[in-house]
Amino acid sequence: MVVDLRNVFEPPHYMWPIIDSRNLARKVALERGFDLWVVDSDVKLPPDARSKIEATEGDIIGGLVKTNLQDYAVYKRDEPLTPKSLPHSYLTVSPNTGPVECAAVGGGCMFIRNYVLEKIEFSDTYNGNKYIKADDQIYCAKAYDMGFKIVAQTDVVCLHSHEPGVWV
Repeated sequence: MVVDLRNVFEPPHYMWPIIDSRNLARKVALERGFDLWVVDSDVKLPPDARSKIEATEGDIIGGLVKTNLQDYAVYKRDEPLTPKSLPHSYLTVSPNTGPVECAAVGGGCMFIRNYVLEKIEFSDTYNGNKYIKADDQIYCAKAYDMGFKIVAQTDVVCLHSHEPGVWV
């Protein structure tokens, strides 16, 4: 199922339909016994993304997607946890170095195994706090807290459009 929400919703409410659509896709995946691919509409996957990610050991696997011009959406766990912030900061990774275990990957290219979907819904809330534009990190934080293995597959380098016609 593909849900394209580009240019439909404006801040601050635009994340709610994304979370709702991801939970709808989660529901369909659970009903049919499928794993779930989450790919943002402004992300281009390399041709071999599916085979590389699905063959990677882990419970949640992400490809490399730049969140800005320099950082990939791969995160490490910050300890100790603070009650008012998400528990992640950028983890420096290099493309084409194989799988890297981490605490979170970005939702621009995220593969979630069915048994993880059974345990966790998409949400904008973590530890009682609401966050905007962080449902992917929240999902991973909850999975990490439950002991699931999260992996960035650095051999899958995606293109991300940060503005029309500019791909990084």
